[in-house]
Amino acid sequence: MYQNVSQEYRTEIGKNGRHFRARIMKMTDGQYVDQGAVIRELTYIGGTNGTDHITFGSVISASVEFTLYKPNFAIAGQEFKVEIGLDINGVPEWVPMGLFTAQRPIGDWEETKVVSYDRMQKFEKTYFPTITFPASTDAVIRDVCECFGVGYVLPTVNNSGWSATMKTKPVGYTGREVLSWIGCLLGMFAVITRDGKLRFRWYENSTRIIPPNRYWEPATRTEYRYNVGVEEYEAEDESGTTITEFVRNSFRLERLECTTKDENGETIVLTETSGSGRQGIAFSCLDMTQTQLQNNFNRSHTNFECAVRNFGFQVGQIEAMGDPRIDPGDVVIVKEILHSPVVINGQTIPSGDTVTYPIPAMSLIFGFDGGLYMSIESFGEADSETISDIKGPSAKEIDRIAAEMLQATYLIAKKIDAAEVEAQYARITSLDATNARIDNLDAGFAKITMIEGDLASFKQTTTDSLDATSARIENLYVNYGDFVNLTAENFQAVNADIDSLEARQANFETLATERLTATSADIQTLTGDIAAFKTGDFANLSADVATFQTTVTGSLRAINADIDDLKAGAITTTYLEAHYAQIDLSNVEAESVTTAMIQTGAIETAQIADGSITDAKIVGLTASKITAGTLDAGVITVMNLNADNITTGTINGQRIAQGAVSLDKLASDVTGNISQALDNAGFAIQRANASVARVEFWYIQTNSDTIAPDSDDDGWSQSAPSHVDGKYIWEKRKSITASGTVTETDPVCISGKDGTSPLLVHIDSSAGTSFHDHEISTLLVCTVYYGLRDVTSNVTRFTWKKRLKSGEIDQNWNNSMTGNQILITASDVQERAVFLCEVTVEI
Repeated sequence: MYQNVSQEYRTEIGKNGRHFRARIMKMTDGQYVDQGAVIRELTYIGGTNGTDHITFGSVISASVEFTLYKPNFAIAGQEFKVEIGLDINGVPEWVPMGLFTAQRPIGDWEETKVVSYDRMQKFEKTYFPTITFPASTDAVIRDVCECFGVGYVLPTVNNSGWSATMKTKPVGYTGREVLSWIGCLLGMFAVITRDGKLRFRWYENSTRIIPPNRYWEPATRTEYRYNVGVEEYEAEDESGTTITEFVRNSFRLERLECTTKDENGETIVLTETSGSGRQGIAFSCLDMTQTQLQNNFNRSHTNFECAVRNFGFQVGQIEAMGDPRIDPGDVVIVKEILHSPVVINGQTIPSGDTVTYPIPAMSLIFGFDGGLYMSIESFGEADSETISDIKGPSAKEIDRIAAEMLQATYLIAKKIDAAEVEAQYARITSLDATNARIDNLDAGFAKITMIEGDLASFKQTTTDSLDATSARIENLYVNYGDFVNLTAENFQAVNADIDSLEARQANFETLATERLTATSADIQTLTGDIAAFKTGDFANLSADVATFQTTVTGSLRAINADIDDLKAGAITTTYLEAHYAQIDLSNVEAESVTTAMIQTGAIETAQIADGSITDAKIVGLTASKITAGTLDAGVITVMNLNADNITTGTINGQRIAQGAVSLDKLASDVTGNISQALDNAGFAIQRANASVARVEFWYIQTNSDTIAPDSDDDGWSQSAPSHVDGKYIWEKRKSITASGTVTETDPVCISGKDGTSPLLVHIDSSAGTSFHDHEISTLLVCTVYYGLRDVTSNVTRFTWKKRLKSGEIDQNWNNSMTGNQILITASDVQERAVFLCEVTVEI
């Protein structure tokens, strides 16, 4: 039962002439915002049972149907928070009913009717486990909820965890079926809470009493001859006062029977009983053990959590004035005035007397139209229910049906005749449809006589016959293709047998053909036994026999070429071998043969007559051509000597020009030492500039000890003023570094209006407060003042402490320094540290 309401609400809900409001809210920027809709009617439907008797493992979706007047916002597929408010002195106090996702609205522009479901519908899809089995039910609940994006509250009994073990891995089950499985194992049912979380629970006393003037008589119930016991309940009366009621019931849970399988796969029945064991629950659940069944039956409970063992209630229905605080699974206490005598357990109850009985909300309906009514119904049978059989592994090992009560979102049907069917999930063995419009079709096999559509996208298509007026295919693989007309920007074929080819342009990497006729062909590479062309324009031509009337080529490459008559404007060749060559000297450069025309090794001494080459015939001889012999430096004048050629000996320092040697010319260890020295010098300068050269104390006297004087006030002076009654002395400190940087502290009141002075502790750092990396070395000096007087010498004990980056005091740090000074080095600081000093002083 929802408890987060005021005392005014508890009082107002019990009055007559109540007025309610309803609203729907949508999550916007992290908070729920009222959509301002005018809600004319609203019906909430929820429950804990999908059958006509009490059971375990129910997984029920709650729904809300509301009628809106001229809505002006998107509805379908949106999740709304639905609230019902009770007017208290004209101001509504809201009670949340839950989070619901709207389906497609129905209606006209004037009024729109919307059906919405809570988050239980998200578990309709197949669950794919990500955990290892066997697993605890807590672990499975986490995995299922994370899989479907729903929050959860782990099961508890009397505020303690309540779990079981699932040995079998659920393969092929929907999330909803797995939740039903867990509910059977735990002896509970599943619901979605008002804040949208999955919760497993059992029936609880709501503490709500419904007196005769709050419901419409007669209350529908079973005959009192089925009365089997009297229970003691604590509940609230209309004023909110807790009272004790003795209630009668017609059903008492005295027996549990669970059909399951043992380790050998044999079907067995586990039983737990109390009393005569006449009334009870019979159900089927895989992985159930005798111990778990016994624990479920005998589990402890508080005043609000009902026990399973001997759970008693009245089977019946009541329609009463609504209370939106009641949840599915709550037990309400109904008081009834008898209009005629009844006999209960041999005792006659006279007319006019009052009898009291509990009704658990196994079915709960709220109706809103300005007022609020509710219908609460419980189910039960006088005898134990029929035990269900368990099917074998081929039937998913267990037959469980997560029954839909009141609103169905899961449809399995042999035949449907309807003008319109809207289903979130449909499993159909055979579908015969004249016309079907499907936004997304995922089929293992589809036999379709004709497809007509604006757009068809197939990953893989196998067809005996494809007739298309226009087809755009990115990749086509066919064994046989018969085309009357084929137009393609890019056509690739591993093997193509073409009787007749007419093309404006054809580019082939490889072409093998017995006969090719082309008016114009631009061929990169041609390989063939015989090639005959009227006109050929080839970038590369390779053929055993080639006959051309006219050939124009930018590049001709031939391993062997037998040419009877060659006429060329220019020939560029790497190697030319000719039995006879007639060369016109007019085509020889400068009427001479240069070395560029003679291949290396082509002319040897055998081809040169003695004395035919003189020094006059040698032009531009370079030293790089001299590879042997001795050169006399005494007769050679060197104009430019490259230092790269000096590999031995010593260069006199006088031969090195000023500025010719830079840091990059020195060895890496030398430059490293120089750079380190420069850095150290820079750090030393930086530290020297940051060190405190002197400290100045400034004073001012004001009329307030709480409002600090402005630092720029002209009244500040380095001379401390004398005490004046009713005035306060303030002090600030200026630290001046060697570089002239001034650091000023905030003003501190050091003297009261009656002349008393506070005790002040100052800590100064000799090297400033800024340090580079691990270059830390500073002397901390603690000075203690009593007002304007230095009382450091009166300190009997200095206690130094180090606070880590996390804010905690380092208990392992113990500095051996004593007194008011302490040296801090890099070994005392890891990342960041703050040093404190506590003093004990005698004044």
